[in-house]
Amino acid sequence: YGAFPDKTGLRGFWQAGSVAKVFTALAAARSGLLVPEGAGCAARYLRFFRYALYAIRQTDAVFVHMIPVWVILLYPMALIFRKPIYLWYTHKSVTLSLRIAAWCAARVFTASEESFRIATPKRVVIGHGIDTDLFVSGAFAHDPQQLKLLTVGRLSSVKDFRFIVDVLDLVRCLVPQQVTLTIVGAPA
Repeated sequence: YGAFPDKTGLRGFWQAGSVAKVFTALAAARSGLLVPEGAGCAARYLRFFRYALYAIRQTDAVFVHMIPVWVILLYPMALIFRKPIYLWYTHKSVTLSLRIAAWCAARVFTASEESFRIATPKRVVIGHGIDTDLFVSGAFAHDPQQLKLLTVGRLSSVKDFRFIVDVLDLVRCLVPQQVTLTIVGAPA
């Protein structure tokens, strides 16, 4: 955690604990944790908006990660309570909902210009937030008899890890080294 005064100009926004409260609350609402089992779509949206209305009053700002439609849904409440909405978006697609969300958001943070392709003064390119002066690759021992592969990320069906394992068998047939694959992540 820490401020990023060189690029965001938000004067410590990233340190605001109340932002995490809204993000956590909205994630819980989206995942159905705040909705009774068997509730229909209308009940889910009603519960979502009721909790968002409760939570947004206690925050300094709203931070939305990769879901432009949340920016759109929360915009009326944020406007009423004068809470800025900030969006993190890193993807090549530009949809209508993203265009609307970019208009609604106070700022849109992204890793690169290519990962948010809407030309707007609200776009703030901050990179991936890795301090390469602190995390310097040091010398490491390389064993030419081994090929070590690593994948890091959330574990979900959309990532298609079965395909990676199938390809691993093919790679083992094509290279002379001993091939290992390490998968690091948590279920989505």
